[in-house]
Amino acid sequence: MYNGEIDQAEFANFISLSADFIYTVCGECNEPGTGQDWCQPCNAKRFKDNFKNWTSGNKDIDEFIQQSQLNAVYYSKKLEWIPFENFNDITYITRGGFGKIYSAEWPEGFIEYWDIENQKWKRYNMKVALKSLDNSSCLCTEFLNEVIKISNVIYLL
Repeated sequence: MYNGEIDQAEFANFISLSADFIYTVCGECNEPGTGQDWCQPCNAKRFKDNFKNWTSGNKDIDEFIQQSQLNAVYYSKKLEWIPFENFNDITYITRGGFGKIYSAEWPEGFIEYWDIENQKWKRYNMKVALKSLDNSSCLCTEFLNEVIKISNVIYLL
């Protein structure tokens, strides 16, 4: 029964086990990971090597996404550019502050970790919310700040 006192040895063991679970050793560079199944230096290199294979068509957005990928210390801190044609079952929901909001299926899904054995990203399909911008040629700081806030909320969920 909990009596308000914390057993220091049990607490230290819990923290140690938690840290082992979250910060595994990278199977490629043998350095400590930066998140569960995530190695920031190795994944940053993979992302950087792939920069030439995609573009949003907007230099500012590309740089914003690239910085998130280079600096991601766990999987939910990185952004990806997903071409519109990669979504299925797109359904209009409502109008938001910057444009229309839709729901859609993303069959390829988000990157969770690098599968060393198969040399590819492990992904999980998911339902997503899409936002269209009324004036996408005028990308504003407010919208990018909203993207940052949403990505932080997703990690908390």
